[in-house]
Amino acid sequence: GRPFVEQFLHPDFNEILSRLLVLSFFMIFGSHVGYTIRQRQKADEALAGSEEKHRITIENIEDGYYETDRNGRFILSNDSFRRILGYSTNQLHELDYQRMLTPAETQKVVGAFEKVHQTGRAIKDLAFIVVRKDGARRWVETSVSPIVDLHGKPDGFRGILRDVTRRRQADALKQEKMAAE
Repeated sequence: GRPFVEQFLHPDFNEILSRLLVLSFFMIFGSHVGYTIRQRQKADEALAGSEEKHRITIENIEDGYYETDRNGRFILSNDSFRRILGYSTNQLHELDYQRMLTPAETQKVVGAFEKVHQTGRAIKDLAFIVVRKDGARRWVETSVSPIVDLHGKPDGFRGILRDVTRRRQADALKQEKMAAE
């Protein structure tokens, strides 16, 4: 029944308590929100640092690193992988991986990827010949692991690829030498 200005400037005791209660709720809630935001920022910074660390590691390893979608299209690769195969990033994204394989190797590699897809288990030391962009043939060894989505279903593949051509050539030369002796 009193005018607003009079109520605002001269509140009664119940109004003071209700205002203090509301103010306390805002302070507590605001404090919790601030704390939650700071914790989230710290977690985001830690995640960004971890991602950067792993990106730098992958980019600087000697072996090639790759990731493909479930259809075998390259979605990620490091410089070493591109150097081994002789393709640029854009060319790899457009490339059908079977183009890098001889017909004899295609069945072997496709079968290995299908096995990883079906079992969900990684394969280590899969050896085969790749045909580089320039036509040169190189012996490689790779590991293949499944990439799974949030529901645990296969969504692609990842692996490490190593060029072992020199080792294979040295082994062949050694065997020829032993046969000649």
